[in-house]
Amino acid sequence: MQATTRTAVSASDASLTNLVALLRQGGLPAQGLRLACRRVHRLLGCQGMVLEARTSHAPGDTTFSLQPFSQPEAQTHCPPQYLTACAAQLENASGEQQLAFSQKSGAETDCLLLTVQPLSANRQLALLLWRHDPWTEAEKNLLRQFWQIAATLFEVEDRYRASLYAGRHDPETGLLTWEGMKEEITHRLSRLDANHQPGTLLRLQVNLPPELQNPTRPLAERVREERRWLGDVVSALRKAFRPTDPIGRLGSSQFVLWMDGADRFAAAERAARLTEGGFPHKDGPPDSLQIGLACREAGCTETLENHLEQATLALRQTSPGLGSAWKFSPLPA
Repeated sequence: MQATTRTAVSASDASLTNLVALLRQGGLPAQGLRLACRRVHRLLGCQGMVLEARTSHAPGDTTFSLQPFSQPEAQTHCPPQYLTACAAQLENASGEQQLAFSQKSGAETDCLLLTVQPLSANRQLALLLWRHDPWTEAEKNLLRQFWQIAATLFEVEDRYRASLYAGRHDPETGLLTWEGMKEEITHRLSRLDANHQPGTLLRLQVNLPPELQNPTRPLAERVREERRWLGDVVSALRKAFRPTDPIGRLGSSQFVLWMDGADRFAAAERAARLTEGGFPHKDGPPDSLQIGLACREAGCTETLENHLEQATLALRQTSPGLGSAWKFSPLPA
């Protein structure tokens, strides 16, 4: 009776609709995937793991790799022999496919179902599920449709990120991307060099408030609050620097700034003031931040990529709240 009920539920249009709604509920596809996969596990009485298969080609050599997806749902432990069996199934396969096979784990034998969708010519996204009961055709069809939609969302996200990286502005905040920052700073360097003036690049990490890191809170609620928090951070950044100083976004809570004419002393004063007071936060104490700095002297021939790398190395040496929340790169820029 339990298997019959489970099959009827899994085969219904309502089940697919609910899974798609969960896919879209997270702020990012990976967050929605986490919610939807948990529902699949409960709905079908199974365990599972999301896998990513990649094939790389070099002259005279082809390399295949299979590993857990970089941003999966809360992964359950997968017996190593299951991954080995999946790799054998996928290594010489391509395109959309669904494979059902049995595999022993200790004294038990599980029925495995591997549903695969291509993301690119050399990359596949796979949903591996396992349980004791065989998989019905209705369940296979539900999972095939669900995984087609999930893969489409990830493909769109990949294209969006590629266009975002190449674009000038971050659509979420309106700040410059790193490409936009490089273009903006490059326009200023000839003037700074002609006037024998320095400039300083700052890489900032604004630390997420503890209440937004609580995993027990609903994911959709955390996503909404993180968006509001991000807006507050961007507003605080714009108030903390001159309107003529360009600001860019490097990641979810990492930013890059350029201070025209700022030598090590001026930049150090600004960094000390920022890290001491933090950024105001509406619902709690100020958000702490850490800063890595790299100063560029007039006439320097180093690339902006090298400046960013030096600021990044300096940022990694910082620690919030320990009197070392900002650091200068020890390397000349």
